[in-house]
Amino acid sequence: MVASAFVSYIGAFSLPFREQLVDEKWIKDMIERKMPMTEGVKPLDLLCDVAKVAGWNTEGLPNDTVSVQNGAILTNCTRWPLMIDPQLQGVKWIKNRNITTQQVPVEGAVDEEGNVTEYTTVSKDMKVVQQTQNRYIDHVELCIENGEAIMIENLGENIDAVLDPVMARAVTRRGRALFLKLGDKEVEYDPKFRLYLQTKLNNPHYKPEIAAQATLMNFMITVVGLEEQLLGMVVDKEREDLGVAKAKIIKDNNDFNIKLKQLEDDLLYSLSNSQGDILDDIALIEGLEESKRTSADIKAKQEIAAVTEVEIATAMESYRPVAIRGALLYFLVDQLWVLSHMYRFAMANFVVMFKKGMDVADVYEEGEEDAPEPTPEGEEAQPMTPAQLKARIERLIDKSCFTVYAFVSQGLFERHKLIFGSQLCFRILGRRGELDAKMFEFLIRCPKMNDLDITENLKDWLGVSEWSAICALKEIQEPINFSSLPSDMDQQAKRFKEWCELERPEDAGMPGEWKKMPEFPKLLIIRCLRTDRMGEALAMFVKKELGAKYVTSVPFNLRRAFPDANAQTPVFFILTPGFDPVPDVELIGKDYGISIEGGTMGLVSLGQGQEPVAEKIVEKASLNGEWGLLQNIHLTAGWTESYLEKRCEALDTGVPPVYVLVLPARLQTFCCACQR
Repeated sequence: MVASAFVSYIGAFSLPFREQLVDEKWIKDMIERKMPMTEGVKPLDLLCDVAKVAGWNTEGLPNDTVSVQNGAILTNCTRWPLMIDPQLQGVKWIKNRNITTQQVPVEGAVDEEGNVTEYTTVSKDMKVVQQTQNRYIDHVELCIENGEAIMIENLGENIDAVLDPVMARAVTRRGRALFLKLGDKEVEYDPKFRLYLQTKLNNPHYKPEIAAQATLMNFMITVVGLEEQLLGMVVDKEREDLGVAKAKIIKDNNDFNIKLKQLEDDLLYSLSNSQGDILDDIALIEGLEESKRTSADIKAKQEIAAVTEVEIATAMESYRPVAIRGALLYFLVDQLWVLSHMYRFAMANFVVMFKKGMDVADVYEEGEEDAPEPTPEGEEAQPMTPAQLKARIERLIDKSCFTVYAFVSQGLFERHKLIFGSQLCFRILGRRGELDAKMFEFLIRCPKMNDLDITENLKDWLGVSEWSAICALKEIQEPINFSSLPSDMDQQAKRFKEWCELERPEDAGMPGEWKKMPEFPKLLIIRCLRTDRMGEALAMFVKKELGAKYVTSVPFNLRRAFPDANAQTPVFFILTPGFDPVPDVELIGKDYGISIEGGTMGLVSLGQGQEPVAEKIVEKASLNGEWGLLQNIHLTAGWTESYLEKRCEALDTGVPPVYVLVLPARLQTFCCACQR
C-alpha cells in the first residue's frame, strides 16, 4: 500500500517532503489504524533491489537518494512519466536505457548464392521530438505502431490536445489487435510502446488532468547530488588515480550485485524445476556448488573493495570544499531568473566554466606567490604536504568560483551585478556559519517599530521612518547588542548627525563605541539611517570579504568572451537600439580567416520567410567549419525553440572547431518573449 502510494503521488516532491509524507504521515497513520505491516519497511525495498539500482547506475542514473527513488517510480508506474528535469539528468538516463541494437548485414559480405555471411551490430538511439517541430506527431504514430520508445522533451505547461488519447491510453480492441485514435485517424497500438515526457521548467503548474494522466517526477538536482558530481570532477583532475580507482570500484560493485542476483534467480529456477530426488540430480548439485564458490568469491572481493573505497573516500574528502563552493554557486545562478526571466543558465555550461576555472588554477603569473616548483622532466611529481594541499584547494576555490562568476556576470544587466555578488557573499558566509539569520533578515526587510517618540535632540535632522527602523533594530541583542543604540544616538546626537550627513558614511567610523562594530552589523545601521548609500556599502562589504574583482564592473569584451563559444554554445547578443555587432564579429573573424566577403560567414536578418535561408547557413557552417550570423532572432522564437535548439544539441565534437553561431536580438522584444 505504501509502495503504490509512493509511485502514484510522491514523485513531484523534494526529498525532505517525500520523507515527511512516508515516515510522518503514511506509515504513522497505518500504525495508528493497527494495519498489519512489516516493521521498518521502506517503499524502495518493494520497488527495487540492489541489482536493479546497480544496473540503473551503469546506465547513467546518479546514485543519490532522489535519483534512485525516481528510477524506482519510473520503472513501476503505469501512467506515462513526466519528468521535471531542467538539468537533463533523467533525460540522459532514459536515452541510455532505451538504446537498442540490431544486426545489419555487412556491405559486400555475401556468398556466391547471394546469402549474407556476416552481420554487424548497430546501436539505435531512441526517438526524441519536441511539440514545436513540424510533423512531430508522425514520429509518435510510427513509434506507437512499431512498439518503440519516444521522448517528447522541452514541454511547456500545456500538452498538445492531439496527444490526449495517448496520454489516457484510450485503446480499443478489435479481435486480437489494439487501436488508438491519434488525430483524425486510428493507428494500431503495440503494447511495447513507451512514452516519456520531459520539461525544463523549474516549477511548472500543470492542470489536474495532466497530473491524473501522467506520473510527475522531480528530477531536479539536489545540493548533495551536485556536490558529489563536482567532487568527482575535481578529483578526476587533481588526483586522476583516485578517480579511476573509485570508478572501477563502483563498476565492480554494480557487476557483483547483478551477478549475485543472477545466481540467486538461477538457483531458485533450478530448484523449482528439479524432478525427483534432489540428491540424485548431479547437475543441480554441481550447479549449487559452483554458485556457492562464486558467491563466496564475490563477497570476499566486496569486502576488499569496501576497505579500499573507505580509503579513497577519505583521500577525496580533502577536495570537498571545492565541490561545496561549486554547488553553492550553481544554485545561486539557477535562481537568477527571479531577477529577469532571461537569466537562465544551463548546467552543462556551468560545468564547462567550472572545469575551465580549475584549469585556470594551473596557470601562475610570473612572480606569483605559492607557485609550485616545476617537476623535473622524467621524474614523478611528489605528493603535496598538508600546507601545499590547503593552498591548492584555496586556489581551486578562488579560480573556479570567479571564472563562473565572471562568465555569468557578463550576461547580466549592470543593475543586477551587485545583487549577484552580494548574494554570493552572503551565501558563502552562511555556509561558513558566519551569518546571523536574524541580522540578515533585518537587512533584507528593515522592519519599522515606533516604540519610542523621537527625542528633541534628533527630530531636527532624523526622520520618523529612520527612527522607527532604529527602534526595531534595538530588538536584536545577539550576537551584536543594539539595545542601547537609540539612547546613544540621543546622547551623541551631534556626532551621529555629522556621521549621517557625510557624503560617504560607509567609509567613516561610527561615533563613540560603535566605531568598533564589525562590517556586517554596520550595514544594518546604514540600512536604517542612509538607505541611499546601501549600494556602495554593500559593494565595500563584498570587496572586503571576497575581493575587489567581485565588485569591479568589467566592460564586455567580445574578444575575451569569444573563446567560451563552441558549436553547442552560440554567442548571443542582447542589443539596445542603434548598436550593430557585425563589425566587431567581422574583426574577430579575420583572426580565424572568416569573412562575409570570403563566403565563410553567413549573414541573414531573420523575419517572415527567412527561416529556410537561416537553416542553409547553419547546415553549411556546421559542415565546413564556418560562422553563421543570424540577426533579429527574437522575431522567430518558434523556429529558434524547435530547429535551432535541436540542431545545436545534436552537434558533437566531430564538428569543425571553427564553427560558431552569432545570435543578435533586440533587448526589449527579447525580454518580452522570455516573460511570455
